[in-house]
Amino acid sequence: MIARKLPVTLCLTLTLALAVVFGCDRFRARKAATGGEAPTGAAAASVKRPPRQHIERLENGLRVIVRERRLGGMAAFRVYVGAGSLNEGDFSGAGVSHFLEHLVSGGTTPTRSEDEIRQALQAIGAQTNAHTSKQFVCYHGQVGGEHIGRLIEIIGDYVIHAQIEQKEFDREFEVVQREIERSLADPHRRLWQLANETFFTDHPARQPILGHPDAFRELKRDDMVRFYRRIVVPDNTVVVAVGDFDADVCLETIRKTFGSWKRRRFQPTVLPPRKVQTGPRHATLDLDVKSVRTIIEFPTVRLTDPDLYPLDILAFVLGHGRASRMVSDLRDRRGLVQSISVSSYTPAGYDGGRFATMLEAQPDKADAAQQAAMEQLARAVRQPPTDEELARAKRQKISEHVFSLEQVENIATDMGLNALLVGDPDFSERYVRHIQKVTADDVQRVAAKYLRPEVMTVTTARPKREVKAEGATKPPVKPPAVRPRVIHRLLPNGVRLLLCPIPGHPTVSIKMLMRGGLSVESEKTAGISSFMSRMLMKGAKRHTTADIARILDAMGAQMSATSGRNTLYLSARCLAEDFDTTFDLAAECLLEPAFPPEEIERLRAMTLAQLAHMADTPHGEASLYFNRVFFTNSPYRFPVPGTPEVVKSLTRDALLAWHRKYVVGSNLVVAVFGGIDLVKAAKRVAAAVENVPQSPRLLFPKDIKPRNTTGREVYIKASGKGSAIVYVAHPGFDIFNVRDRFAVELLDTVMSGYRMPSGWLHAELRGKGLVYEVHAWSMAGLRPGYFAAMAVCQPEKVPEVVGIIEKAMQRAKKETFTEEQLTPARACIITAKELGRETIDGWAFEATVDEVLGLGHAFAREELQRIRQTQPDDLSRVARRYLKKPVIVVVTSDPKAAEAARK
Repeated sequence: MIARKLPVTLCLTLTLALAVVFGCDRFRARKAATGGEAPTGAAAASVKRPPRQHIERLENGLRVIVRERRLGGMAAFRVYVGAGSLNEGDFSGAGVSHFLEHLVSGGTTPTRSEDEIRQALQAIGAQTNAHTSKQFVCYHGQVGGEHIGRLIEIIGDYVIHAQIEQKEFDREFEVVQREIERSLADPHRRLWQLANETFFTDHPARQPILGHPDAFRELKRDDMVRFYRRIVVPDNTVVVAVGDFDADVCLETIRKTFGSWKRRRFQPTVLPPRKVQTGPRHATLDLDVKSVRTIIEFPTVRLTDPDLYPLDILAFVLGHGRASRMVSDLRDRRGLVQSISVSSYTPAGYDGGRFATMLEAQPDKADAAQQAAMEQLARAVRQPPTDEELARAKRQKISEHVFSLEQVENIATDMGLNALLVGDPDFSERYVRHIQKVTADDVQRVAAKYLRPEVMTVTTARPKREVKAEGATKPPVKPPAVRPRVIHRLLPNGVRLLLCPIPGHPTVSIKMLMRGGLSVESEKTAGISSFMSRMLMKGAKRHTTADIARILDAMGAQMSATSGRNTLYLSARCLAEDFDTTFDLAAECLLEPAFPPEEIERLRAMTLAQLAHMADTPHGEASLYFNRVFFTNSPYRFPVPGTPEVVKSLTRDALLAWHRKYVVGSNLVVAVFGGIDLVKAAKRVAAAVENVPQSPRLLFPKDIKPRNTTGREVYIKASGKGSAIVYVAHPGFDIFNVRDRFAVELLDTVMSGYRMPSGWLHAELRGKGLVYEVHAWSMAGLRPGYFAAMAVCQPEKVPEVVGIIEKAMQRAKKETFTEEQLTPARACIITAKELGRETIDGWAFEATVDEVLGLGHAFAREELQRIRQTQPDDLSRVARRYLKKPVIVVVTSDPKAAEAARK
């Protein structure tokens, strides 16, 4: 259950943009792909698959998948139940599956209370959560491989034996209502809900996953118990475990935990076909936004139809990658859109296929952008893809498949969903093979068959005509994961190389980082680092922006360039056989950018449009205001993309000067991790950077004093978005204060959980149903940051919420912390940090960031050691040192009600 990030969707073969509508993932959006089941048989009727994998069906009907994956030391466990908004029967439209997710995940069982479940999970450092989509509910967790058995037993307990107590029903009933209210305030979700209702006129797929407010409010505890007993049954469930463990031992744990689960009657949902569309449909929504967002859709096929493959290729040709037709034309050449993408959504099990083009444009360009998109769709009917376009799309599909299966979490998702929805354990592999067989004629044929204007659905969200004014037992110590050696080399000009060869690894990650970003900017230069970084791929000495896009897309490689508060960087990832080409292109982009004037103007227009709608969402508006009032004398008060005044004034000469200043040898770290030949890679990298000037006199912020607060400060901003967001913040420290940094992280974990909900704030605020989202965190950079708590609540609850947060901060100053509190907190933080380094790409990025900031590429080991060595007294010390006079920021639709928070 939740508090860390906005819920988003998890759906089969769909991009993140579509995902936000079709489901609700509490922490991160993923694509789903494969899995499967073996024939029914006795409990021991296991089918052995490739090395160290088991797929079987237990006697009670439960499908089980176990796969070893010996890299990174982590493990994932997932339980998929075939529920979701499509499978709710008499409760359709009430959001009963999503509500059940809240009640079951971590809820009371006959043998454990909620607190006991939370403590048991914290003791092993587990990161657990749950999410709901249109077709399933997933209960999942990640943990170090040595704890997988315990994780399976705990999750299995609350999934199988949920009590759904009245007090938990009452509490979560309020929480979900706040979540629904928050969803209704999100313009992206509002647009997609309208698109669903317009595309599906009388089909269950039109219903929102969270439910309609009035329908949800009619639910009673008995309804939830009845739905739970009907839908959460072995025949409707798949469990999957993937990671660094012994597959045989893990399988036995699953059999022991789930084997006694009694089989009950189960009738799968039979969904009606979507009614044949006989004419175009249009729907428009006026919202408090700055840009126009449009979805253009055509009905297509379900997952089992062979037209799936050419439709996916068509989507890639039209809108995937910078060299695709729509991106290169509408965004990069003509500047009609801020963003555009194309997806072919082909669901399993029901008639809901949709070929969708999603675009965002400024109001004065929206009509032209939609017309241009329609022209590109018509062109796809007239003209098949070129040989280059077809080859590029196929290569991208291979890369997407390889990249998507690097984390145990993703592999478990891939296998579990296909087992539940497709019933084909080899679907992903067969999918990639079928994609490679698609011809240009196939693509043109499906374009002509499905992209017919007479069955088009267009949904638009546009700015309002008038905008409102502002008014336990100690767990075993986990041995460090065995990782290949990172080789550090310092070149004569000061460039630092980090090389990590991993024989046989299919991908290579390339990171080129510099210290800088927002931390070195001022009111006159705010955003120049971001703008300069984004220009790196807009043309280089030997390649235009179109060339760069074409080369990357042809390999299925990924490359991006951006900046943040403390760094600017170029990052690339490719298949191992494409390393030479990808690295050479990355080095050219970083070291020899052309900064073409026409590309500067295009990016200027896009950045100004981005800045104009950063406050469209409640969180965006609140974050901008908080940073502005908290960081009074720090460049952190500005958005990373800058300010309109600076962006309008940027010149090519200014960008060249900024590049010459910061892209220098003493400030550059280049890392290459993955399937490389060490000697060849070292020579290639050294040759590429040997002429970079050293510039040893470059200076950065150091020993900057934190924000000064002379007393309790309260800032209130009026908003027209119908909700309230509260910040209670205390001035903090910079990243080099490692003595206090990890003690504060542990304090955060005790107070609010670490990337998962728990602690004092969660227990009190969520327990009373006062907030939907609450968490605390610390922010530190080259300049001092803060320790803050943030909550989303109803406007009239602001004073009460502020009071509870302040009391929690004061409690921390007086608390006598114990080892019993720190042991699970340490485990949670260590698990979360190890998960961030699980993939080669994540590991490479973290090592490079630590190196460029001056902490050293091996700082991760020191980090974990410092966390383990932090003592209870350290938490008391940092609480007394930092939790003094707070800065309270409220962004609310009822500022009058919030005034009581000033007292």
